[in-house]
Amino acid sequence: MVGVLFLCLGNICRSPAAEGVFKGLVARDGKMSAYDIDSCGTGGGASNWYKPNGFSYHEGDSADSRMKKEAKKRGYTLSSKSRPLTPEDLRRFDHIICMDSNNVRAVHEAATFWAPSTLRSPRPRSPS
Repeated sequence: MVGVLFLCLGNICRSPAAEGVFKGLVARDGKMSAYDIDSCGTGGGASNWYKPNGFSYHEGDSADSRMKKEAKKRGYTLSSKSRPLTPEDLRRFDHIICMDSNNVRAVHEAATFWAPSTLRSPRPRSPS
C-alpha cells in the first residue's frame, strides 16, 4: 500500500481538496485498496502546533464550505476533518505532498523537533 499525505497550512482548503480529488481519481480507477490517502495541516498559523501541548487552529473542522461547494461541482467529496501533522505521519506515509514552500519548511522544522538525531532524508519536495 502506498501512503500519500497532502499537507497545507490549516487543512481546510488546499490539502482537503487535493485529498478529495486524488481519492476520486484513484476510486475511479478502482485502486483504492492500493493507497492510504489523507490530508493534514501545519497548525493553521500557530507557531507551537508540533510541540507538546501545542495548539492547532481549525483542528476538527470540516473543509471550508466554499471549497466543498467547488469540489462538489466537479464531482468530488471533501469529507475529512482538519488535523495537524503528527510524528506517526512521517512513518506512515511514503509521500508527503506539501502545497507550498512554507509548508515544506514547517514539516522540516517539526520533523527536526520530533527526531533530531534520526532525520536524515532530504526535505520533502513542494510542487512549486
